[in-house]
Amino acid sequence: MRIFQRMNVHPHAVADTIVAIGASAGGLEALEQFFRNCPTDLGITYVVVQHLSPDHKSMMDDLLARYTQMPVVMVKSDVAPLPDTVYLIPAGTHIEIEEGRFKVTQKLPHTFSLPIDIFFKSVAKSFGNKSIAVILSGTGSDGSLGIADINAVGGLVIVQQPTDAKFDGMPTSAIHTGAVHDVLPVREIPTRLKHYLENPGVGFNNLDIEPQTELEQIAARDDIFAILNNEFHINFADYKVGTIGRRIERRMQLKHLKNLREYANLLQVNAAELDTLRGELLIPVTSFFRDRSVFELLAQEVIPEIIAHANPLQGIRCWVAGCSTGEEAYSLVMLFLEAFEQRNEWLPLKVFATDINQDNLDIASNGHYPATILSELSTDHLNKFFDVDVDGYRVKPQLRQAVVFAKHNLLQDAPFTRMDLVSCRNTLIYFKNMAQDLVLQKLQYAVVPDGFLTLGISESMTINSSSFHSLDTKLKVFQRNHTPLSHELRGQFALAAKPAMERVAHPRLAREHFKDTWVEQAREMVLQQFAPPAMLVDHTGKVIHLYGDVQSLLQLRHGAAEFTLNKVLPDKLQPVASALLHKCKREGGNYRSEFVRFNDAKGQESSYQVVAQTLEHKPESQVLLAFVRAAIAPTLPATPVELSHELSDKINALEVELQATRESLQATIEELETSNEELQATNEELMASNEEMQSANEELQSVNEELNTVNSEYHEKMVILNRINADLDSMSRAAGIATLFVDQNKTVTRYTPDAIRLFKIRDSDIGRPVDEIVSRLQYNEFSQDLAITLNHERTIEREVKSTDGVEFLVRILPYRISSGAIGAVATFVDITPLKASQQLQILLNALPEHVAVLDKFGQIVLVNSAWEQFARVNGDPTLAQTCTGANYLDACEQAAEQDPFARRAYLGIKSVLEGSKSSFQMSYPCHSPAENRWFVMHAVSVKHGQFAAVVSHVNVTDWIIKEQQHD
Repeated sequence: MRIFQRMNVHPHAVADTIVAIGASAGGLEALEQFFRNCPTDLGITYVVVQHLSPDHKSMMDDLLARYTQMPVVMVKSDVAPLPDTVYLIPAGTHIEIEEGRFKVTQKLPHTFSLPIDIFFKSVAKSFGNKSIAVILSGTGSDGSLGIADINAVGGLVIVQQPTDAKFDGMPTSAIHTGAVHDVLPVREIPTRLKHYLENPGVGFNNLDIEPQTELEQIAARDDIFAILNNEFHINFADYKVGTIGRRIERRMQLKHLKNLREYANLLQVNAAELDTLRGELLIPVTSFFRDRSVFELLAQEVIPEIIAHANPLQGIRCWVAGCSTGEEAYSLVMLFLEAFEQRNEWLPLKVFATDINQDNLDIASNGHYPATILSELSTDHLNKFFDVDVDGYRVKPQLRQAVVFAKHNLLQDAPFTRMDLVSCRNTLIYFKNMAQDLVLQKLQYAVVPDGFLTLGISESMTINSSSFHSLDTKLKVFQRNHTPLSHELRGQFALAAKPAMERVAHPRLAREHFKDTWVEQAREMVLQQFAPPAMLVDHTGKVIHLYGDVQSLLQLRHGAAEFTLNKVLPDKLQPVASALLHKCKREGGNYRSEFVRFNDAKGQESSYQVVAQTLEHKPESQVLLAFVRAAIAPTLPATPVELSHELSDKINALEVELQATRESLQATIEELETSNEELQATNEELMASNEEMQSANEELQSVNEELNTVNSEYHEKMVILNRINADLDSMSRAAGIATLFVDQNKTVTRYTPDAIRLFKIRDSDIGRPVDEIVSRLQYNEFSQDLAITLNHERTIEREVKSTDGVEFLVRILPYRISSGAIGAVATFVDITPLKASQQLQILLNALPEHVAVLDKFGQIVLVNSAWEQFARVNGDPTLAQTCTGANYLDACEQAAEQDPFARRAYLGIKSVLEGSKSSFQMSYPCHSPAENRWFVMHAVSVKHGQFAAVVSHVNVTDWIIKEQQHD
């Protein structure tokens, strides 16, 4: 049996997994380290989002391509991301992913924007738990909102270690969100990604190396819930097992734990991990005007109707349940205030915003939000309802004063009442079905007839649907009609929760778990059906717990939400209960009142006696107040109390306290009034200056980030140029060619070391006209040729001599500099050996004998024209086999097997090449079909580095014929 169900993540075939990388100032260095250490075959897509200046062409693609073998390309609209590819944001744009394809939009120039947050949010929406966010070096807080979305959908969030980042603003801001899973040096992030992809989830198929039984798993799971309940008073057993399980499994994966028991043991000793788990389970996913279509419907249809039917004296009351960090509550108030302004009708407005997480409520009450809300609010809303503050924006007093934030557990606490609008969006989806129905009953109970209820788009009206009609079935906005609720609350405000301390100390098996549940249900039935309604209150009069059917006694009032005796009891019971509480607090003991007659919430006349019992006589002890109907005798021994005397004592004490408070207040008011006007004037000036400075600071920050990115790119280019310059210097020295560079004014800009042999030049001559530099060349036209090349962009070649007789080939070529100016480069190649070789060839060609020059391996390196002519006529028309490049010794060796003369020639030439003979001579016949011919071959050794022997063939046919005739 699986206790938790997990979303399937394939460990290797992850072409649909995306790594969104956010970076800003200092990000280039971090990106280089990241991709230098990143494998190229993980099968995932990388998208780099930076703050780039729209006024400068980005060179990021060229720079990153040096550190990875993966393709590096710019994002284009309507292109699907490919695996093992790096995509870059184009300068001056925002990029998103919609329906699996990139979407590129131009951003307004020189305006503050958050491209990283925008892209991260779209990735979370499109890829879900296959999203991975990486935050690298940068200033500001861009990316902090986006990683919350990625964390909420089950993705992975990794941040560069602030001490490892060149600028730690973005990493630090991301860490403070509490949505970060790993903080690592950038060089270790690729390894973490690889491990995460190879081990995508610990799931119950591969969770336990040592198998656990079903009961052991249930016990471990219940212990985790009990530890959380004991520490934070939140019973997560009422939440959906799949949702809770996925997040617990993710924490186990990050902690490298094998099973639930190990993780439960860790939670018992590690308070930091326990707090982190609570944060994971209570992820605040919200934003201003989230799901704008819902708020448009509220603004157009719901709010105008509420205002039109509102009582001007009672005003408008709204309840935002599960308000998280307050964005939805403030969004609702903005719509109401705008509607008041349009109608020129101002009504009392109070929005009760509740959440179970006190950390979220503290943020909401403070009303301070980061600059990233710019992407969620219009300019009009921002200017009208927010003041510029340090590192962000603060809600204006008119907005803050309309909202009351309070901690409230939807599963355990009583609902608010008489609400014109109740909003509980995307909260029910986290509860089990039974808990959903309970919470939904409370929400419905809170709505007045003709009031409105909004739920999340994926939530439904599962009970009492006949009491509501739908304004929009897709957006889940409902209006209460006058049909009574078929499922009503009857004093049962909470599901039964098991005692946390007991469960931690003594883990139960499944059977004991169900037994405890039966006991709790039986106890609740006894309290509901046979016990009088009762309240447990503290020494201040705050109601701590309710027992029995107290619904008929509750009469909630307009004003701030306080669950105290004065706010929840009928008018006639208030003074009686307060007097008894005062008596118990002062003297302790048990007391009862006379019977009090009044009309209850159903309009029926009832008579109740209030019985008070002190639990423990201490200054801050609790008191149990029981309300006994007239027909039931009190079961507790109690002393009657003279209410008039007790009320008189209490009133006297309150009057003395009130008088002292008035005197202190008057003195304080007088002191404050003297300085208030001066402070107000100074404050207005400071506010104006602060707004201007904040606006300028945002612009400067944006420009600074862009400049840092451009500077990093230029720095990288300088490194490349320096390397190229060093390569050119090394190449010019290795080539040994004298080279001179001049600009369009014929002034020297650069020269190679070999140019010093031809020109009397040194480093201080850079920038001097070339005409002023003394040359060793017999080349008076040099300056004129340079001018022709510069003016007409023509290449010039000349052969010139130096004063010591060395011959050079001069080539002057034009080239254009990036600025558009013309320059020229002159090269001086020593061609003296080439000239000597040409002269030698001329001499050889003048000889009638067939002459070939061989190297030490027998390869032909030089032949004369007589040799070439004989070869063409006698079977080698292309000169490929018997001329330059062919091996003459090998040719003789191949022919030696069939021709004895060829063998003699092979042996003789070989002995000359080896040095055993200085010369060799032989005569041989070489007949053709047309005539008989005889030749004499002569081979002579040559002492030269390139040449080893000279072979000549002399035609002696005439001499042989004469000899034959003479004989």
